Amino acid sequence: MILRMCLLYINDLPGSINNLSKPTLFADDTNIIFTHPNLTEFKEEINKVFEKIVIWFQNNLLSLNLNKPYYMQFMSKTNYAVNVNINYETNRISNVYYTKFLGLMLDSTLS
Repeated sequence: MILRMCLLYINDLPGSINNLSKPTLFADDTNIIFTHPNLTEFKEEINKVFEKIVIWFQNNLLSLNLNKPYYMQFMSKTNYAVNVNINYETNRISNVYYTKFLGLMLDSTLS
């Protein structure tokens, strides 16, 4: 029953971030996928979406645990990651090189 309530509660989250990204929701796990060829615009879009998510949390009387969000930049083995600073107030969202996604371990080169 709790799972159903959670899904009903967060069902409107994707609509709050418009067409800037592709959100993926599964139970209590939310992933947001960004793609953009221009690094400057890419950074701006990420920060805009993060601000919209924070507003969504505030409007729904929820608090965002800023120790949990992180981002992973996918790249080929020959390319190097470009540091994308994502901040909220004084908190910096950290970059990771591997993560668990729906039970699968993924790394930043998808190897």
